[in-house]
Amino acid sequence: MTPVLRAATVLAVLLPLVACSTGQKAVYLDTRSSPPLEVPPEMTQPRGDGALTLPEGVRVGATRAGAGESLQANVRLQRDGALRWLEIDAPPEALWPRLVAFWENEGFDIVVHEPEIGVLETDWRENRAGLPRGLLGRMYSADIRDKYRVRVEAGRTQGTSELTLTHRGLREEGFEGVGTQVTTFWQWRPSDPELEAEMLQRLLRFLGLPEQSAARYGETGTVAASEAQALRLAAPRERAWRQVGLALDRLGAEFQRRDAQAGVYEVSVQTPRARGATAPAQRYHVELQEQGGETRVQVRALDGEGTQPLLDALAERLG
Repeated sequence: MTPVLRAATVLAVLLPLVACSTGQKAVYLDTRSSPPLEVPPEMTQPRGDGALTLPEGVRVGATRAGAGESLQANVRLQRDGALRWLEIDAPPEALWPRLVAFWENEGFDIVVHEPEIGVLETDWRENRAGLPRGLLGRMYSADIRDKYRVRVEAGRTQGTSELTLTHRGLREEGFEGVGTQVTTFWQWRPSDPELEAEMLQRLLRFLGLPEQSAARYGETGTVAASEAQALRLAAPRERAWRQVGLALDRLGAEFQRRDAQAGVYEVSVQTPRARGATAPAQRYHVELQEQGGETRVQVRALDGEGTQPLLDALAERLG
């Protein structure tokens, strides 16, 4: 047996023995001082000038709110099917510095920081939950990447907020080419509700609050039917508004307009394609109309392109 083969055999035997299961689905290293992870530019949402480049992580100055400084406000963890959100008896501006500090504490850079519209988005981070801990684990690189978006909006009652957290994921795939050449590419992973739930619980702990079981808000507003340029959800408009907003967040949509009273979203969004690619960003008008206890979600393309890609992506995430 050659030395290389012998070393590989020993490694294969030791790997299961040293792997340490923490029960966590999210394990991230603080690599903010390192170069940004290489992620294909088509995996990022164009902003501003529309350039398809991965924005470098930015450090955002904020008043540090440590885990020991508890949030002096009532917080309720709500659930609607697989969707979870926080209802907080504090205005959005009181939460913002703590949210920035939370993500920095988790080892993420912040690439979208827009407190005026309540949107905060992290960079991509390698999720090492499936790798062994310690020295041996550092010899490996995980094949999955995660990023998160937090949205904070004024609640229905003055002085309150609603906070949602959504996940987007990538997995590195490969196929054999000519000879021994292996070609790899990044493939979209479905948004993971369990990861979203875990990060919400971490946020609660960071704010100095006890973990909570989610209070069930109601039954999921599943897609009741698909129509030409529209979907029908089996839910009243108030619940459908939140569900459609979360689905758009999971698509990485950039919001130009959010009008809950009118039930209108105007977004720029790249819909996923095969092998991890995304379609060019298109602008859409999404309008919600309540009809007999259900909600009709009508989509209109503002760039003259078809609406079916967005309808299909929404139906998959609202299913």
